[in-house]
Amino acid sequence: MDKYGLIGFPLGHSFSEGFFNQKFYSEGIDACYVNYEIADIAEFKHILQDNPNLKGMNVTIPYKEKVIKYLDELDPETAKKIGAVNVIKIVNLPKGKKKLKDS
Repeated sequence: MDKYGLIGFPLGHSFSEGFFNQKFYSEGIDACYVNYEIADIAEFKHILQDNPNLKGMNVTIPYKEKVIKYLDELDPETAKKIGAVNVIKIVNLPKGKKKLKDS
């Protein structure tokens, strides 16, 4: 099962987890969506390590700018230009490595 998620803090107000899980279910998509409420952006690397089937993430306040330092690739027309990221695509590479880029 593929996994997607949202990072931010706080996330108590977010409807994303329920919305996307219902959408996946109704569309017959073998995936789940998890809200990752992290108090510090440094916790982001642990989310990646602990979730090998993670394919993508949405980013909300306060991490839209802080997450950039963890990405391998930025689109010059969007993230690089505005200095913030809304969506991260996670590409699994050989030997457990990952490539992260804004999407």
